[in-house]
Amino acid sequence: FLNQMSNSSHSVLQPSFQGCMQLIQVDDQLVNLYEVAQRKPGSFANVSIDMCAIIDRCVPNHCEHGGKCSQTWDSFKCTCDETGYSGATCHNSIYEPSCEAYKHLGQTSNYYWIDPDGSGPLGPLKVYCNMTEDKVWTIVSHDLQMQTTVVGYTPEKYSVTQLVYSASMDQISAITSSAEHCEQYISYFCKMSRLLNTPGRLPVECYF
Repeated sequence: FLNQMSNSSHSVLQPSFQGCMQLIQVDDQLVNLYEVAQRKPGSFANVSIDMCAIIDRCVPNHCEHGGKCSQTWDSFKCTCDETGYSGATCHNSIYEPSCEAYKHLGQTSNYYWIDPDGSGPLGPLKVYCNMTEDKVWTIVSHDLQMQTTVVGYTPEKYSVTQLVYSASMDQISAITSSAEHCEQYISYFCKMSRLLNTPGRLPVECYF
């Protein structure tokens, strides 16, 4: 609805309330809207009683990648803050898809956020881009940064070390599928420890 307010010089149109209300009280008394519509002067052509005419424009949520949806009377808006995406529905990634793309932009070796599948369902991840060689290396870190001490070994007692990477397996697969080469690097520091214990072959011991 629009209310028209007049003064001596000009008329101003001001928007009035648009939305749904319930349990309206005047002087602590619940208002019977049917009686208001029947007995009070005014236009009630656009007033719906016992129902809300607002369309929920955020169900289903059209905002992608975790964007937050909010709505007005006739439209909706996506808030893409801290999602890594932009656009009307948070569809466009704000990060480059690979370390190679950052190198083409003139960047040097450093930590960067990449989005290997662009606007796809996978989220961005932080990697280290090594650009010191002709080929660009994308390094995904894991949680085992310090040395793990292993003392002794028997068939009944052995050591198992699990690596938890900073990326999901789907994200790692997206990176490796577009890479020319992939390798996993693990350092082994030993003292009087057998490196090979294959049947039929002599064990090799190392002394570091």
